[in-house]
Amino acid sequence: MSDHVTWEACLRCGALAAVGWAPVIRIIGAPAENRPVEFDCPAGCQVGLDELAQAHGLPAHHSSAGGPGQRPQAADGGGPA
Repeated sequence: MSDHVTWEACLRCGALAAVGWAPVIRIIGAPAENRPVEFDCPAGCQVGLDELAQAHGLPAHHSSAGGPGQRPQAADGGGPA
């Protein structure tokens, strides 16, 4: 679940798409950083969370728990964001 939503140009079609953001802990002991955790394009485009992060100047998540499409761990420890 996201903390806030921004409207961004879809990386596929350019339409305004909703991007949900939440604080995520990438490295244990490091501060949480706001990262995209949800994406919804009205045209139905599929964009990966790592691709969205990189488009916003953030590094890819690279979770050891899963591959592409794996959702990051929420900062509150409550499971996938």
